[in-house]
Amino acid sequence: MKKRRLKFFALYGAIAICAFVLLSQSLYPPGGKPVISGERLHFSVIMPGADSSEYNMTELSDQMSEEYALDIELHALSTVAEQKQMLRLLALTEVDGVLLWPISANDDDYFMEISDLKEAGIPVVVVDRDVAQGVRASFVGSGTTSDLLVLDQSIRELEPGLTFMVGNQSGTGSNQMVELLLFQKGGFITDEIGQLQDKKLQQIAQAAPGGYQAVDYIRLEGESARSLMLKYELVKLFDGEDAPGLFFSLDDSLTTTAISAKKTTSGSEECGVMLLCYGKLSHHEDDLRSGCLNGLVTSRPEVSFYIGIRYLRDICRGFWVPETMDSGIDFLQGALNGENAA
Repeated sequence: MKKRRLKFFALYGAIAICAFVLLSQSLYPPGGKPVISGERLHFSVIMPGADSSEYNMTELSDQMSEEYALDIELHALSTVAEQKQMLRLLALTEVDGVLLWPISANDDDYFMEISDLKEAGIPVVVVDRDVAQGVRASFVGSGTTSDLLVLDQSIRELEPGLTFMVGNQSGTGSNQMVELLLFQKGGFITDEIGQLQDKKLQQIAQAAPGGYQAVDYIRLEGESARSLMLKYELVKLFDGEDAPGLFFSLDDSLTTTAISAKKTTSGSEECGVMLLCYGKLSHHEDDLRSGCLNGLVTSRPEVSFYIGIRYLRDICRGFWVPETMDSGIDFLQGALNGENAA
């Protein structure tokens, strides 16, 4: 009888341990810490210093703090080095989650820091520019699926035989980098696609609309990627015999330089390069009204911020979140004659 009782208690104990393990797994999501019911979560947000002044994230974070019983701490930093340093410090703290709005789109700039946070049990959700895909918990950004729709709509206006180019800019100072990808129908796909660092460019290269293929890749780094040198590179591209019929800029700084290059191009009034660009309406409204800018894509950083904080909260509570989420875009056509949301 005593042996039976011991066996019974051993079996009961085994069941209890299994139940505890299953429960623990539900409370310990990948990259996340356990959360106690009613516990107030503490999140840190790392964002570019310039963008923090453009968008009133303080008001939004205060609203979410009250709505979801969170402590949200904002860090507006102006360089990649400052962002990386803050990520390293956060890995040593008791913060529950990190929302990263990276300055650079280069994985190498953040991979080790985000890996250390993951190892420390601190989930990282990335917004605006996707980095460290293998270790970040989720990415929320405008245009992850919408860009292809806008691009497909725009290239339908191209004359047969014309090419289009897509570009993005990342980093600051000596670490600046601009990547340009040329597309045409037919021809050979360039082997240099494997060198692409920007994930949006990778996505467009893999699923280019309208039967187009990536046939040439250009990378400008350091001094060559600064506004003045970059401008002259774009002038040469826009003014040459093989000028693209459309230039799609995925970055607001690159957009400003592309508009300046188009205005500088000889015979700019007859310049055939259509400009489809990401940017802020407050920066480019005059160019949109004049027709110099044919289409303006505006991102929704406040929406990305909101979803990102919600995802961090869900991860800490043991809920599943998508690997990527498109927060949508607004699309304004030239001369402000139309407006669409995607």
